[in-house]
Parts: sequence; C-alpha cells; structure tokens
Amino acid sequence: MAAAEVMAFARRAGVEPARALEAMNGASGRSAATEVNLPRWILSGRFDSGFTAGLRRKDLQLTAALAAEVGLGEGLALQAAPRWLASAVPDEADFNRVPSALIAERGDD
Repeated sequence: MAAAEVMAFARRAGVEPARALEAMNGASGRSAATEVNLPRWILSGRFDSGFTAGLRRKDLQLTAALAAEVGLGEGLALQAAPRWLASAVPDEADFNRVPSALIAERGDD
C-alpha cells in the first residue's frame, strides 16, 4: 500500500510511473512490491499473479485477529488493512488490483 501511495503521489506530480519506480528501486524504498509486483503485474496491466484479493483479505483478517490477541493492534500494516478489506475489488480478482485501484483513485485530479 505504501508503494501504491508513492506511485499515486508521483503520478499526480507528473512523474512517469516507470521513472518513479526506478527511483524507489534505486533507494531504500525498494521492496518485493516495487521490484516484482509493480512492474510485473500492476504497471504491465497483467494482473495474473495467481493470488486473489479474497485470499489477501483472509490473510489480513487472520493477522488482525492475531495482532489483537497479542496486543499489537496499532502497527502500520494493520492501519492499511481496512483499505484492503473495504476495496471494491472482487475477491476472485488478482490481489494486485487493490493497490492498482488506489493508484488510479489517488492519481486522478
């Protein structure tokens, strides 16, 4: 979600997605999301990773329940969870459609 926010910010600032991605991956902001997900499945428009939004939602719900159980309900990952859980992206769609929708939503004027 953080990478999607950065991509939306860059898009709104007039920076081409490929250039923003290059900058993130050349600095401390790189991650599997920026090195794999963004170029392979989101920016390419393929959305065929084989992992669904429904599975991601299930994982987030399990993580939130465990975090609450052990008293760690304030972390950044859990703050992002409601965006995933409330996304209009159908459960059967590729999970990369959720950050893609955020990029589109935040990138438009």
